[in-house]
Amino acid sequence: MKKSTLFVLCFSLVLVWAKATTPLETFLKAEPLKGATVGILLVNNTKQDTVLNYNANTSLVPASLMKLVTTSTALELLDPNFKFGTKIYISSRPTQQGVLHGKVIINSAGDPTLASKYTGISPEMVFEVIAQTLLQNNIKQILGGIEVNTSIFDTQVIPPGWSWEDIGNYYASPTYGFAWRDNAYEILLKSGAPGSAVEVVKTNPSIEKLTLESFATAANNTKDSAFVYGAPYAYHQYIAGSIPCFQDSFVIKAALPNPADQFNHELLTYLQSKGIEARGCSTSDLPLPENSKLIKSLFSPFLHEIVRVTNKESVNIYAEYMLKHLSLKSSHTANRERGIRYVEDFWRKHNLNLKYITLKDGSGLSPQNKLTPAFLVAVLDYMRTESPTAPYFLKSLPIAGEDGTLKQFLQYTNLEKHVYAKSGSMTGVKGYAGYIYSPSKEIYTFSIMVNNYIGEPKGVTLLIEDLLKETVQ
Repeated sequence: MKKSTLFVLCFSLVLVWAKATTPLETFLKAEPLKGATVGILLVNNTKQDTVLNYNANTSLVPASLMKLVTTSTALELLDPNFKFGTKIYISSRPTQQGVLHGKVIINSAGDPTLASKYTGISPEMVFEVIAQTLLQNNIKQILGGIEVNTSIFDTQVIPPGWSWEDIGNYYASPTYGFAWRDNAYEILLKSGAPGSAVEVVKTNPSIEKLTLESFATAANNTKDSAFVYGAPYAYHQYIAGSIPCFQDSFVIKAALPNPADQFNHELLTYLQSKGIEARGCSTSDLPLPENSKLIKSLFSPFLHEIVRVTNKESVNIYAEYMLKHLSLKSSHTANRERGIRYVEDFWRKHNLNLKYITLKDGSGLSPQNKLTPAFLVAVLDYMRTESPTAPYFLKSLPIAGEDGTLKQFLQYTNLEKHVYAKSGSMTGVKGYAGYIYSPSKEIYTFSIMVNNYIGEPKGVTLLIEDLLKETVQ
């Protein structure tokens, strides 16, 4: 080979090598991320080596990654085997004829799992326990009626920054003092030709006093683009957006206007079917009457089971109730701001830097929340290496390609079932944070956060998958 030809070949190879880009550079230059703010931290814990670090201390909207902070703190400050206990009292003794001149009081414990679809305990199962308890205590007629006591929580049921477009929908159910049916209900809709008005058929369950006004239209697609506008305690709600055309029974979900009232009305109907008469129902946030007698406690699943559902299925209402409940460590009435202070104080005591952190809720639905990749990685590192609740926390995380919100993530790749992580998403926000137990038996902790991207969420997810596949072997 001639020297000149060899020189040209070598020079060409140098140019190719010079133009070669790393997986991170390829990721950052992708079209959907032009104009976006990105933060990344990926650490190889086995080798004590930082693999990727890009804007790791930049404050970003975390969306549901916030649940990692809420659930880990709840496991630490409460007990993994803690249970919420809703207590049933009577304010006087029944007569020998079975007449209770006082009230039956359902004293809320701020339990978000009562008749929750995630527990497998139906409303009828709850009502049957209450009915049998009353009959066992010789109570067949309740002259003072049924009262739900909601004094355990304050009246600030909506966290700061929640969007009006979210409030009214099932995933943004307020944190009332009493939770029932995930604080949500179903609306059955009927649609006709594209462009025509959507009709409300019925709700499940039936809600007394509720008025639903539909401004939704039928669309020539298969998307559920309907949403509900409704303020807390307001029984006049509006449906907007669109649903697919020519649907006879299309179901959307909305937030209950008042869970305690709904529970009361359903319970009264059930007790009547069992031959127990109760004259009216009410709610109260006043202290229990003196000499009230406890006759039954209804317990939730263990906290570690609630945390598992919260992270696997990204359940907002569970996270919000846990956050508020933290504040009961120092008060008889739960308050969100005080719960947030407990979260902040806990991580400060473990030497985490909260300089760039802003917490406004427990679920991540508020766009005012701000976390950094570095902070999330520090939380995750603590939970894996120092926390006595580490096994519970790890089991709560979705597994890539297997379950929860990561069922489709990294499916059919070399990292399938090797990533234990939480996802977070809202409009313009996409993130993942968790652990990678790599095929090469090395352990990684990572957080990838993207704000203000353009295009469809799936495109950003694919970019994140490619970055992880090409970086971790």
